[in-house]
Amino acid sequence: MKTNLLRKAMACGTAVTLTAGMLAGCGGSGTADSGTSGDTFQVAYISACPFEDGGWGTSCHDGFAAASQKFDSIKTFEVENVELENMTSTVKQYCEAGVDLIISPDTDLSDAISEVAEDYPDVKFAVIDGTYTADNAMSLSQNNAQIGFVAGAIAALQTQTNSIGFVGGEESEEILKASKTMQAGAEYINPDITYTSVMSGSWTDVAKGKEIGLSMIQSNNADVIFSFASGVDAGVREACESTGGAYFIAQPSEALETAPDITITSIIQSNEALIYHAMQTAYDGTFEGGYYKAGFEEGGTCSLGQFGACFDEEKQARVQEVIDKIKSGEIDCDSYLE
Repeated sequence: MKTNLLRKAMACGTAVTLTAGMLAGCGGSGTADSGTSGDTFQVAYISACPFEDGGWGTSCHDGFAAASQKFDSIKTFEVENVELENMTSTVKQYCEAGVDLIISPDTDLSDAISEVAEDYPDVKFAVIDGTYTADNAMSLSQNNAQIGFVAGAIAALQTQTNSIGFVGGEESEEILKASKTMQAGAEYINPDITYTSVMSGSWTDVAKGKEIGLSMIQSNNADVIFSFASGVDAGVREACESTGGAYFIAQPSEALETAPDITITSIIQSNEALIYHAMQTAYDGTFEGGYYKAGFEEGGTCSLGQFGACFDEEKQARVQEVIDKIKSGEIDCDSYLE
């Protein structure tokens, strides 16, 4: 079964995406020194969200594509829109196919990996914001405590109503970290600020995002919202645009041009860097299970994008002061989680 499945998966030479639970393969080559002309490095990318959701799914898939180009001899397999009930069987299929590494941008895949990782010790697993680790399983994460804190500082500097909001996706430990520290970052700037946090329960429901955003604006008088919910973010942005009196903090990629009149800035998270770390260590034999986290530190994965015209240079300088204090350790964002 293993040999036949792998041969079938590698039959195509161009990028193809099949339905969830099926194998999709694409060949890629890069020019970086990390590649090899020997055995082909085989990596499967499994996503619960669509590759083109305009948010988290797009950012992570683009990061995977870019990281893959850094290897000279690599065969990649990609599958999107994997339903929860199909995750374990999908992971098993790729393990049986003989891939070297399975990567996912979805926390939910952790449960599936926890069920199969022990049975496939030669396969490495890496999940962004994963909840399961083992000798062959790694959890990759942006420093969400830092991201939330910086978003809170930005929101507090911009608000005119003294009321701000956070919209999360499905509730998870990492999303809750960002929610908690956004409040802390806002109160670092203004101790008397009003803060509202709502979990949408989805990564894809645009309409739900708009509903939550409108509720925050109309019921709580919030005039700055940070949305950390992948495809849901688009709905929150629509809510801010439709009211004409609320501002939006974007993530995880540069998004100023999407809605320049209401976007303050983008908190850019290099998912490419996280994914490449897992790929490179799996490739060169230095892969270590456990937790790998990066943020605003020097050489980290987080930065700020372009600022909108609404956010003047004085405010920008104050945000940079906060980031510099995070880098120096003067502000310990994790301490606000205790």
